[in-house]
Amino acid sequence: MCRYYIKHESQTEPLLPDSMLDDIIRESQLHFLQLNCIELATQLTLSDLQCFRNIQQSEYIIDLFKLHSTDMPSQTVHLDAFTEASLSNISHS
Repeated sequence: MCRYYIKHESQTEPLLPDSMLDDIIRESQLHFLQLNCIELATQLTLSDLQCFRNIQQSEYIIDLFKLHSTDMPSQTVHLDAFTEASLSNISHS
């Protein structure tokens, strides 16, 4: 549930009485099990996709054939970030 309280900027009296403050705080708290599982999965997938799209083709080749150079340690920075994010998602499951 979402509520909006609007008042004119020239008004100085409080929008709500202090007695309603506890109710509003209680309603604003969200628990993990209250989240829509489809929406959560969609948002995680979109986040992973954005990270995946940043990977350059050369990063796969460098990683596959172990062509890492000590002069340029960040040759697979996007692939490493995606791998780290994927492993993080798995370990939190």
